[in-house]
Amino acid sequence: MENKYLAIIIIIVIAIIAIGAAFALGVFNNNETSDSSDWKNKTVVGITFKIPPKYEQGTSQSGNVVDGISTGNSYISNDLIININNTNWTSDLNKSMDSDSAVMTVLDVNGHEIEIFSNNGTSKAFFKVRNSTVAITWSGDNVNGDIKALINSFFS
Repeated sequence: MENKYLAIIIIIVIAIIAIGAAFALGVFNNNETSDSSDWKNKTVVGITFKIPPKYEQGTSQSGNVVDGISTGNSYISNDLIININNTNWTSDLNKSMDSDSAVMTVLDVNGHEIEIFSNNGTSKAFFKVRNSTVAITWSGDNVNGDIKALINSFFS
């Protein structure tokens, strides 16, 4: 009988440790939007957004023309690319939608539908802000709190 209670206590202790580790690793707060109140504002072609601290050292590129066609405007940082009004936006969105291996998630941000595709360790979000198209590409197969706050900042 004592062995039975000891086994139950050991299972409970293991469960508590596992749940604590999951919270510490952020497994359960994936749906929470990060607090972006102290993030820096960036502006690309008149569109302002807030950037997480780990991506603040990026650079803005505007007005790139390839073969006489504007390729859009970008903010590029380590593991993050934000393209605004890229001429390939529709083509990239269609390619992601037609992919058999991409996992699609639809995120609602303040009444705006954001389509997110994850495939092979990279994710892409596609949406429109005012009259502009936006595509965000980042490393990772999920939408974490920082990415949610970044996307949300386009609509603030």
